[in-house]
Amino acid sequence: MFLRMALAGKSGGRKRASDAAAAQRAAEERAHRAELIHREEQRVRTLYRAADNLARAERIRHLVAAATKAATEEGHPIDPGTAFGIGWPGHYSKQTGLIR
Repeated sequence: MFLRMALAGKSGGRKRASDAAAAQRAAEERAHRAELIHREEQRVRTLYRAADNLARAERIRHLVAAATKAATEEGHPIDPGTAFGIGWPGHYSKQTGLIR
């Protein structure tokens, strides 16, 4: 009887240790997966920001092209230093905060 109890105690200790080790591995795996998910979410946010920046830049280029075309058609000079010259797009983008 005592021998069975002693063997059962050893077996129970091993089982508890095994369960604890399994729980530790599972916790480490969850932490690892959470880190991977976090990194992937950061990559997605970065890609969305880059796409937004490209779209914004494209809109600005179209705006500048349309303004330059309109100024040319109306006979306004578009030389550097004039209102529609090379300095105008930079001035406009700084005023509106469209280019970052």
